[in-house]
This record gives sequence, structure tokens and C-alpha cells, in this order.
Amino acid sequence: MGLAPPDPDRFDHDVAWRRAWTRRHSAQTEIYYGFDRYDPAAGWAVKPDLPGIEVFDHKKLTTDAHGVRGLGHAYEKTPGKKRIVVLGDSFTFGDEVGDEETYPARLQALLPKAEVINLGVHGYGHDQMLIRFNEEGVKYQPDLVLLGFIGGDMPRNRLAFRDYAKPRYELSGGALRLTNQPVPPPEAVLRAQPFRSAFLDLLALLGHRWSSHQEQTERITTAILDELAAAVKRAGAKLVLVQLPDRPDFASPSPGNAFFESYCGSRDVPCLSLYAHLDRPLVFQKEGHWDPAGHRMMAEGIRDALRKAALP
Repeated sequence: MGLAPPDPDRFDHDVAWRRAWTRRHSAQTEIYYGFDRYDPAAGWAVKPDLPGIEVFDHKKLTTDAHGVRGLGHAYEKTPGKKRIVVLGDSFTFGDEVGDEETYPARLQALLPKAEVINLGVHGYGHDQMLIRFNEEGVKYQPDLVLLGFIGGDMPRNRLAFRDYAKPRYELSGGALRLTNQPVPPPEAVLRAQPFRSAFLDLLALLGHRWSSHQEQTERITTAILDELAAAVKRAGAKLVLVQLPDRPDFASPSPGNAFFESYCGSRDVPCLSLYAHLDRPLVFQKEGHWDPAGHRMMAEGIRDALRKAALP
């Protein structure tokens, strides 16, 4: 293949992610985890009907017929119960914890008069969350949609390849235009890789390395969140952005925190920062996600905020 697979942590670019994935999966077709499946709309999703398989050092992963973590719910609403759909990445999906330890599952236990549906998928950007809501979330007829906002998800909105190939929105004349959909299947990516120019890949990486992308990242993220808010409104629900702490030094400023505050201050979208609801230090496990106690704190913070705002 010529060019050794670059480190995506240094080069957060399609080329780095694609070459690293191709090297790992040259003899396989799974996306990232064994419980993933290829999805032409979003790139990857979680397999349906998983019967409590062992993941994350002896934790259990169960999915329903729609690939939703936990026991799941039918699309039809239960009379007398409010519906809460939760969108997010690996923190929402629940990497490194079991089914009943995720914050959406904890929130369900704290709100017995509601139905909480966890549509989080590991590795997703806000663009894929928008697609997942339009593809699946609307089918649940939600009353409330929570988006677990992680600042680190913002750069994913610029990528057409990360954990695997993914769709990407571009701005054209101020409007969103969806590209790279349907997403090519794994075998097509593997077949095409030997014909890609290593030299052109290297030039793309170097150009990315020495360019600033924060303004572009914020523009595309703003447009995606605006479109999600509009889609949720069209579905007859209300969107709430929930800022989730994603690192131990959450008290220090970051571009993601600054963006969240700026966006919430300029839009008529309810926002909730869970930083203020932490009553003890968060414990981050070896892969960088909260332990069960952290998920419990998040669920309690969301419950308290929803009650204060009389939502849903």
C-alpha cells in the first residue's frame, strides 16, 4: 500500500481514518466492533436482535429488532406515556457499560411515566445523528428529543470517513447538501484502496495538518443542528441539547464548550449543561468513557432539569 497508515489522532482527516481502517480490515468486512453492521444511510449502525452478547470486558449488549440498545419499544406510542428519543455518540450508546447502566436506561428508570429510546451509536457525528433521527427517530413519534452534545463530535461533521465511510453534509449557498450517500459497502472500499494514489493521500494529509478548520467546523455544525431542530419541530417534538462532559479537565475552556454556549445563546433551542450537575469527580475508564456512576449522575442531572422546565 506504500504509505504507512497515519495516526488519525494526529491527522483527523478522511485519508488517515480510511487507511487505518483498510489496514485493520484488509481481510475482514466488519466496520469497527463485531456488533456493528454496514448501513448505507449512516455508514454503520448496531446489529438488531443481539441477545445480551458480551462486550466491553464482560458487559452485556442487547438490541431490539431495530438495532436500539436495550429491550426497546415498538414504533407505536404507549397510551398515556411521553416519548423521549436520545441521540448521541458512544457516551450515549454506552461504550464500556452494560445495558442498564447507560444514562438513557437510568433516565428511563427515573421517569417511569415516559418511554426513553436510546438511538445513540458509537463514533457518530452530529450529521449522522440528524440522519438517524430522520430515518428512525421520527418513527417513534417523540414528544422530546435529547441530543447528547460532545464537543469532540464537531470535527466528525467534516469527515466522509471515520470509524468507517460515512455521509457528509456540505454547505452550498448557505444550504445543506448531503454527499457520499449511499455510503459504499466495506468490500467496495477494500477493492478501491490499492488503486488510490499514496502520493495524493500524503498531500491531502499535509494540507490538512497545516490548515485551521475550526471556523469550517463551527459553520457546518451550526447548520446541522439548525436542520435537526427544524426536523424535530416538524415531527411535533421539542429538541433539547444536553452538554455532556467528555474529559476529566472539563473545567478548562475548549472550542466545543465555547461553541455550545454561543449556539445556545443565539438559538431558541433549550440547552442543558451537565457540568453544573456533577456532585463528585467523574471516573473515565480505559477507553475514555464514564463508569456506571458517571452515567447515573448524567441521568439524574437530566431528570432534574426536565422537571424544572416542566418537560416533556
